[in-house]
Amino acid sequence: MRRGDSFAIMNGDWVAIGLGSNLGNKAEELESAFHFLRGTLSNCRWSKVYESDPWGFSSENSFWNMVVIGRCSQEPEVLLTRLLAYE
Repeated sequence: MRRGDSFAIMNGDWVAIGLGSNLGNKAEELESAFHFLRGTLSNCRWSKVYESDPWGFSSENSFWNMVVIGRCSQEPEVLLTRLLAYE
């Protein structure tokens, strides 16, 4: 089904969004971002949290990472604008 078909708009397209934090209370940061996404996406699901070393730069802080998937009925540009405003 193509974007723009009434069925796709009504139910939304599946999107996957990667989250990561390496500063402050990492658990609170990820939880806050997840709650923000629950207000933006429907049928949210989430991965486990994984700890990883910084990649591409030096830092004493490890990253906590996770992925959230859900359905989004917004156009990609609108979703991106909301995500950047939250970040």
